[in-house]
Amino acid sequence: MAKEGVFKRVLNPDEFLCKSRPGDNVQLPVPRETSLDKLLSAKGNPVQDEKGNHIENWSPDLQLLLTSRMREMMDTLGRAPLREEALIDLAKRAHPEYDPDQLLEYTKRDPQSCEMTLRKLLRVDAFRAQKVEEAAKEATEPPRQPKPVRKVITKISQRKQEPTPEPAPEPEPLAQPAYAPPPIRRSPAIIIGPTGLMRVQVTDVIYTDKMVILIQETDNDISFWEPPMDETISWRISYDDSVADCVYSGISYDVDRHGETHFIFLILE
Repeated sequence: MAKEGVFKRVLNPDEFLCKSRPGDNVQLPVPRETSLDKLLSAKGNPVQDEKGNHIENWSPDLQLLLTSRMREMMDTLGRAPLREEALIDLAKRAHPEYDPDQLLEYTKRDPQSCEMTLRKLLRVDAFRAQKVEEAAKEATEPPRQPKPVRKVITKISQRKQEPTPEPAPEPEPLAQPAYAPPPIRRSPAIIIGPTGLMRVQVTDVIYTDKMVILIQETDNDISFWEPPMDETISWRISYDDSVADCVYSGISYDVDRHGETHFIFLILE
């Protein structure tokens, strides 16, 4: 019988067949978490400095969620949004019933976001000032007195009831004009910025020596414009015969009794 050399002849297939097929032990990846509530509640991965001291916690899933939303917002804003802008946008979608104070407490759980920026974007100070004004107004108003209840005195019916007088005929309503007069339309403000020229419908634009106050209707969803929170952007605001180059101060407030929102711009020297 010839020598087998480096090769070995086997007759049992179990000696050379693979006992496990490729792919039997493949582990499928865990689906990425996209719930903002769960991501803000999770502790995340600990981050240490060069000496091994714990600095903060970092969540890659939260960072990926915010980065994805920031990329979507670039198409509508025409610029790269802040991390805090994307976080507030996702928070409002997750909890539309939250007021600015609740949204601030909710978004503060992200350790990488700046609390001061969140506060300015949510306009928390203006919201709290409005609450204080409403509380003070309610405290100064006199309490409403309940209306006295009139006692109904029933008389004994007579044997022969008098006939009930017929009600007087109501006057015919005045004829309404066929067409109502058209509402007064103010000219829009022309605003030029990094994204181009915009026509914004305004109630009024007030120019002073150092600032420009842009006044819009709060409930006008069609042409309501809110400037981004970026003090480096220069805006040219033209209205009627006045023109000014300015930057947004980040200050805005609502005047509920007139249904207006005021935005404060600082004039560049």
